[in-house]
Amino acid sequence: MVKNLLEGTLEEQCEFLYDLGVEKLKTGNFAGALYAFREIVRHDPAYRDVAALLVEARGRKSEQRQLILVGLGSGALFMGVGRLTGISHDLALILVGALGLVCGYLGCTWIRMGSVANPFDRSLS
Repeated sequence: MVKNLLEGTLEEQCEFLYDLGVEKLKTGNFAGALYAFREIVRHDPAYRDVAALLVEARGRKSEQRQLILVGLGSGALFMGVGRLTGISHDLALILVGALGLVCGYLGCTWIRMGSVANPFDRSLS
């Protein structure tokens, strides 16, 4: 990724990074949002509500990481159990692993949010 130096006053740079961070947060790019908010805090810790947004971005990134890891773990577990039960066809093992990914994701979402109906129904309040 090409890095460009920002131009303008500190206020203009913070405004650009703030808008970029909020956009990244809304689209689910929590690593990008964290980077933008950290840059703002590094230069102006009292800028708007960036401290609260930084905490929210950290929490959302942690939730995202946990969902991914649980999904991968359950996919591997399902494949292992499938192999132990005698499934030897590669395509069948891949399908069992995919089922494990989905079950792990939905199970983790259900535990965290209390509902499997719509795991994406979260607002950026």
